[in-house]
Amino acid sequence: MDPPSPEQMLKMKIGGFQQQLGKIMSLMPEDDKPDIQPFVDYFTNVVTPGTPNFVREYKGRKECTFFNLENLEWAYHNWTPRKGDVLLAVYPKTGTTWMMNIVRQLMYLKDPEMMKVAQLIDNPLFAYLEFGNRTKYEILERLPLKPRMLVTHMMPDVINLKKFEDAGVKVIQCYRNPKDSIVSFFYHMLAVTGEHRRAQYPEYFTDDFNVFFDRLTAGEAPTGYKPGEWYPHYLKQWDDYKKQHENMFHRVAFEDLKKDANSRIKEIASFLGISITDEEASQVVENTTFKSLKSKNDGSRPGNFFRKGEIGDFKNHLTSEQEARVEESMKAVLKDTDIKFDYN
Repeated sequence: MDPPSPEQMLKMKIGGFQQQLGKIMSLMPEDDKPDIQPFVDYFTNVVTPGTPNFVREYKGRKECTFFNLENLEWAYHNWTPRKGDVLLAVYPKTGTTWMMNIVRQLMYLKDPEMMKVAQLIDNPLFAYLEFGNRTKYEILERLPLKPRMLVTHMMPDVINLKKFEDAGVKVIQCYRNPKDSIVSFFYHMLAVTGEHRRAQYPEYFTDDFNVFFDRLTAGEAPTGYKPGEWYPHYLKQWDDYKKQHENMFHRVAFEDLKKDANSRIKEIASFLGISITDEEASQVVENTTFKSLKSKNDGSRPGNFFRKGEIGDFKNHLTSEQEARVEESMKAVLKDTDIKFDYN
């Protein structure tokens, strides 16, 4: 059998998203369902090759793919998290999907029915504050899911954290050594953009690792940040927030999770006020290994979220000069923090 054509693949992708929305809508009262067509139109525009505005600028910040900073600004003023919600603040390709699965396993460990609901929105378009359009927030409000896990790749300055504080929302951050995260980010963007988008926006997307490295570390990538900002600035802003909210912020290193997932998961559970047995902790570890998560990836999530998940792959990509530039950048921005990186 011949592989599906690009047109068939696109049709399947859009159909899969509509099917996912249909399952979510089925959980809501008939007289309280939002109009999902704008969400379908938004998704279709982003995934269809050649459509305009794949890269956009909003108030001086360049954004691409599923980002929607205008909608995030709307949420800043018009949407409020609930008591019991949990926010994951994780920079791209530093453990977001892994942490989402760990926290979801812990939050709904003793409530399998709620776990099923949570798994229906296992898609960045629903979970990430800055992704999607306003329909996403309407869905979050109507979905019978308590508590909720929310996610962001964004700096805290574009999120109304006062509302999160008032609701008692706890923040969890996974962070990863920057050298490996750059390599992972490069391959992720290759998958997300494809040849058509790289041809459409050569000034932003490339299949040349060295060019990608220069653009990202110079703060020129369309990641929704201010010009000149990248990973160290993200960590610094969230570290400033952590210092003011020590009891509401938990940070864990990707590398520590790799080396001793059981202990780190128990610490996360304790932070969330969740009591788990040794057997339950081991089960969460088993359910969230890289191998397990990759085997369950059915392609319904946009982008390539699983590649190697290793420590030290940067040694196959970065030159000694590039490594030095990364280390100097981290040291300069994070000199007043206690953030340390594990490269081995």
